[in-house]
Amino acid sequence: MPVEFLSSEQARRYGRFAGEPSPDQLARYFHLDDADRFLGTFLDDPTDVPPGVIIYVAT
Repeated sequence: MPVEFLSSEQARRYGRFAGEPSPDQLARYFHLDDADRFLGTFLDDPTDVPPGVIIYVAT
């Protein structure tokens, strides 16, 4: 996706978590289904995920 129109800070944060997702977001987006994604991108470092997401998906 082109990001030339974003500021440097916006480009740095693009496709990254902005903090812990809410319980509603966890229930809606964090299940193992190919059609549903939260950020719409893949993280460069797959371990760069908020702890609450890891716990929710692992449960």
